Amino acid sequence: MTEDAKTTTREHIVSTAETFFGRPVEDVTAPGGESRSSFRLRIGGRSVIATLRPNFRRTHLEAHVLQSLNAHCDDLPVCLGVVGEVMFQSDVGARQAEHPDPDA
Repeated sequence: MTEDAKTTTREHIVSTAETFFGRPVEDVTAPGGESRSSFRLRIGGRSVIATLRPNFRRTHLEAHVLQSLNAHCDDLPVCLGVVGEVMFQSDVGARQAEHPDPDA
């Protein structure tokens, strides 16, 4: 992926988030690095994960699975919404750190 494509992805996610949440994005970080498809956004004093998937179907399938699993488990992020290929979910980074993967 070129630097221009990364910038475009980041800008697209920020623009989509600001429209969806109706608030400006205060900060953007890339927890997995700039080459990943997910960004951590700070919006209205809260942390949200935004993920840009390669296509509409994949994004909506991931959101559906997350919503279905949430009925059975409270350790998962909550899907906050989907706009096109961008899914917004709650940031459970702190909870994941509390329960490290024993297989890692």
